[in-house]
Amino acid sequence: MKVKLAQYGVLHDHASGKARVMKESHEVDFCGVFEPDPEARKALSKSDPYRDVNWFSRKEDMLGDETIDGIAIQGRVADNLAFADEVLSCDKHVWLDKPAGDNLQAFRQVLAVANEKGLLVQLGYMFRYNAGFQFILDWVKSGRLGHIFSVRARISSGVVNESHWDRWNSHAERDGGILFILACHLIDIIVALLGRPDT
Repeated sequence: MKVKLAQYGVLHDHASGKARVMKESHEVDFCGVFEPDPEARKALSKSDPYRDVNWFSRKEDMLGDETIDGIAIQGRVADNLAFADEVLSCDKHVWLDKPAGDNLQAFRQVLAVANEKGLLVQLGYMFRYNAGFQFILDWVKSGRLGHIFSVRARISSGVVNESHWDRWNSHAERDGGILFILACHLIDIIVALLGRPDT
């Protein structure tokens, strides 16, 4: 039996990739997309992978569809926690991309609601399930690499033009920049290697 998923928003960097994965997966029945911004909807609805996909005209149609099991949240970072709240209030699982949002208390509330309702919140991390990182983590857990006491890491974005950064509309994106957007991937792996800090 296929899992029935939909997508809320198309303005996240990984939105088209998530849609492509859902559309191409033999294990997913991709039910469609809702985008609240009419300009973004018009601009992207004719492009891959959104061409030939059902577009919900109202979010209520997507959220109220009792056959949909979960929704991938792919809006702007500043909007995603509110989107997740709406999805959870309709008793659906959430596939939330990172960074989850720019308000830690709101994120904790999303997790609390999901826990209370017995719903899942899956946060996307690109390194956690990568075969290369899994290999390293297995070696660390087995003791083959000895005691890990230090990690040096680097991450950056590809070359982009100035307009790419204009879409960042949250204070955390503007203030934190690439550190806010990408460093969480490194922190996730460093914590997996060294353990969760005590303080």
